[in-house]
Amino acid sequence: MALTTEPFLRSVLLSVYGQKLGQLLKRTRIAINPEKGRNMMGTADETGTLQYGEVFVQYSANLRQPGVDVRVLTGTVVIAKNPCFHPGDMRKFRAVESPALHHMVDVVVFPIKGLTTCNYLNLNTAIINEV
Repeated sequence: MALTTEPFLRSVLLSVYGQKLGQLLKRTRIAINPEKGRNMMGTADETGTLQYGEVFVQYSANLRQPGVDVRVLTGTVVIAKNPCFHPGDMRKFRAVESPALHHMVDVVVFPIKGLTTCNYLNLNTAIINEV
C-alpha cells in the first residue's frame, strides 16, 4: 500500500504541504514603503503613444483620497508581477509623461508595442521608484 493513495494520509500530506507553502509565501513578502512604491493594476495604452520599454504611471499622493492630488511618475522604475516567483517577473521600465493618458489614474499603463509587455497587463503590479 502506497502512503500517497491512502485517503487519510494523503489528506494529512496535502494539508502539511499547503501550510508549508503558505508559510513560504508569507515569509517572502517584501514590505514596500507607500512613498516608494504601490500595488497597481496594469492596463494597455489604447492611444498607442507609449513606446516599447516605457510606462505611464499617474498615482494619487494620498492613499486615503484617491484621485484628488495626482502626480505623474517619471524616470526609471522597477515593476514586479504579483505574485513574483521568478526573477523574470521583475522588469525595469522608463516612466514617461504622456498628456494623452492623463485620464488614467492609479494604474500602470503599458505600451501595446513590443514583444513581452503584454504579460504585465491585467495583473497586480508593484511599482518601485528607483533612488
